[in-house]
Amino acid sequence: MCVMCRQDAETARHMVGQCPFAVEIYRRIDMATEMRTQPIDAILRLEHNKKARGTLLVTMFVIWRERCTRIFRDTDKTHEQLIEEVAQLLHRRSDPAGEF
Repeated sequence: MCVMCRQDAETARHMVGQCPFAVEIYRRIDMATEMRTQPIDAILRLEHNKKARGTLLVTMFVIWRERCTRIFRDTDKTHEQLIEEVAQLLHRRSDPAGEF
């Protein structure tokens, strides 16, 4: 059972592009159109658009990290909290003085 939506079986495909919880996060950061195909295809399509590709990869990372946190620490974050994490990571990534 998916720990994010608690509706479907947890598979890689479900976690990245079919889970209603994850899809809502992509939608809110304007990535929904890129996720209409397999996630790896979206990444390859964005090969020449580094900003969009980076946003997609950071979003996938934040969702995966939340999944692990829910399993191993038994805590949940809201869509808003996860979107804020994506924004913070992207800001840090784009800041020349950042830690990345």
